[in-house]
Amino acid sequence: MEIRQLKYFLAIYEEKHVGRAAKKCFVTQPALTQQIHKLEDELHVSLLMPDGRGIAITEDGKRFIPYARSIINNVDKAVHAFLPTSSIGQGEVILGVSNSIHTLLLNILPRLEFLKIKIKKMRHEQMMQEIDNGIIGLGIMHSTHEEKSLEKRAILCEKMYFIAGETHSSFNDNLRISIKDVLKTPILLPSDKVLPRAIFDNYIGDVLPSMNLVAEFDSISELFEVLKYSSTASILPSSLLPEDLQGLKVMEIMDNPINYELSLIWSKSFSDQNRINSFISVLTEINFKENFPEFFIPTHLLPNT
Repeated sequence: MEIRQLKYFLAIYEEKHVGRAAKKCFVTQPALTQQIHKLEDELHVSLLMPDGRGIAITEDGKRFIPYARSIINNVDKAVHAFLPTSSIGQGEVILGVSNSIHTLLLNILPRLEFLKIKIKKMRHEQMMQEIDNGIIGLGIMHSTHEEKSLEKRAILCEKMYFIAGETHSSFNDNLRISIKDVLKTPILLPSDKVLPRAIFDNYIGDVLPSMNLVAEFDSISELFEVLKYSSTASILPSSLLPEDLQGLKVMEIMDNPINYELSLIWSKSFSDQNRINSFISVLTEINFKENFPEFFIPTHLLPNT
């Protein structure tokens, strides 16, 4: 029996719908149902049953609810009891994040509150400035070579994808494409107002000295609209791909020269290393490999156990 299985079960009970529960838990629907089936096999009962409007809880499922809640509550209490006391005893620290990163952290927000870490959504430039000025203590952002005055620790990586209109000549039966083939196409990119341009320069720098850059867009939605009705394409990290691919297709770039790295950053004057380690320990509770195949936490960067 795993904690995530209990959380998935309670999410279905609360949402009364597998799809909404999967979205709430930041996991795919097949992955969620697979874990529920494993839980049912271990308990030798059926916890859920379909009905005309979605999903219903069986009598055994209703009996199991208080046990599931009790287990989760006790686990949370145990974890809180053994978090570093030096982190808990100090004042609140603000963590700057983008909208997309905030979404990824939603299911660990209660733990961050216990660590006295408060999330603040902001843009890259604002985050850099506020960390430099001591307004916020920590930030999560895409790494470039611009943060020389800051400390940083890689925590997540994203895959880069080729995206273009459905009729683009590069699309065939394959789901993957070479970076060299990508760069034969006229390319559109987000402008530096959306993402630091240095990230894309770093990405393609070891492959080709230049690319056929046609235009840069301050608006991702406008970039998508142009892609739908032109022969251009783009190179984007997974977090910027649209949820609705109407008129667009996506291919994984098979020979990524670099990963699109996300780092935890802080000022050199921020000395609370225990808080940093505690935050990263909590972050590992998100099963990125299963729930978000485009993200992963490098294992050599995880805290020692």
